[in-house]
Amino acid sequence: MKKIEIKANAKINLFLDISALRKDGYHDILSIMQSVSLCDTVNIEYEESSQKKIEVKCDAQSLPADSRNLAYKAADRLLDSGTVKIEIKKNIFLSAGLAGGSADAAAVLVGLARLSKPDINTERLFKIGAEIGADVPFCMVGGTKLVTGIGDIHRNFAEMPETHLVIACMGEGFPTPEAYKRLDRVYNNFENYKPEARTIDYIKDCFSRKLLPDRSFNIFESAVLPMRPHAEKIKKVMCECGARLALMSGSGPSVFGIFGDYESALEAVKELTQTGASAKLCEPRKSGLEIL
Repeated sequence: MKKIEIKANAKINLFLDISALRKDGYHDILSIMQSVSLCDTVNIEYEESSQKKIEVKCDAQSLPADSRNLAYKAADRLLDSGTVKIEIKKNIFLSAGLAGGSADAAAVLVGLARLSKPDINTERLFKIGAEIGADVPFCMVGGTKLVTGIGDIHRNFAEMPETHLVIACMGEGFPTPEAYKRLDRVYNNFENYKPEARTIDYIKDCFSRKLLPDRSFNIFESAVLPMRPHAEKIKKVMCECGARLALMSGSGPSVFGIFGDYESALEAVKELTQTGASAKLCEPRKSGLEIL
């Protein structure tokens, strides 16, 4: 029996916009994605056998442990045969725009490949990951990336300086497909829409000079915040506690804050916890996965 343990890091969107509505119904995005130290722990055991058997256990009872689980799908698509046991310890907020499920799938692809198919090339793993979910390839690599296409095209970006981050959520999930539908209505299916590309240049300039940005943009806020007032409240508390920037991540409704000092970040965690939010203190990471 071969074993491996991996930390699967969450991601936040430091910037997120839509560049176009595609003919296939998907959306081309324009985003700066950042890996953070908020993570799930994924333990994988693999044993060769003539048949294929996959077992997933997760300490979050609300998550399915069958073929609906992205970690299960990752193992199923990678393996032709063999017995694999996957145990997931969740720490990333569920359905919150932090790519928790995608991070778990990325960990399974990379970890299980090491155990069962060490000669498989990275390009093949990326292709499998993209078939499972648009965020999976990024979660396999992580760091700071400029992401385009449907989330499957990554380019290197100026590295985010070391800083203190607070990520918070009130547990009021918002379905991503519904968020996209609301955006299509608000922005007339993105006909003649021009994304906020200048903000990307501003953030890149800040990072290049080891500075923290004090403004950014997430188009999903216009669709989700009116329906999720707790997320708006979280942003307000973070700003009152000294965040340089507070922004919703992904399609939400989690919110992250960037703080210049540890004391302010810790105070934000305390204030948010008192309001009933779940809040975590974390840091940027240079990779999406950390093998233990």
